[in-house]
Amino acid sequence: FAWSHPEWFDAHDLTADERVRFADRERFFAYLAAHADGFIPVDVVTIHGPRGDEDHYHSFFVVAADPVTGMPILLAANAGRPRVRTWEQEMRNAPRRSIRSRVRPRLDWLETHLGPSEQALLAPAPGTANGATSG
Repeated sequence: FAWSHPEWFDAHDLTADERVRFADRERFFAYLAAHADGFIPVDVVTIHGPRGDEDHYHSFFVVAADPVTGMPILLAANAGRPRVRTWEQEMRNAPRRSIRSRVRPRLDWLETHLGPSEQALLAPAPGTANGATSG
């Protein structure tokens, strides 16, 4: 769906070379660190690969990123019950899986379908102090 609506979503498939299995933790986390700007809060990440005897897809949201490096650090997952987890917690059950794709909803789509958040409505305009303009 996301790939057929580029006006609503920025969808990106990782190349085969970029798909590092979580079992290779050093390379997996090195990839995330090197591509931190590719995974920001609000992104939907899909993972794919063997879990047991079958290939399996799973998805989750990036909830938070490190404020200094930008590396995604917390995920909103729904395996079992909804919860916020780290990459380690989310991926350790199927270490042979790797990141397959990332889908980023475009702001226009979010505002159309969800409406602006109360925080956004109350936030001062950029470049102003408490909403007042200088002048």
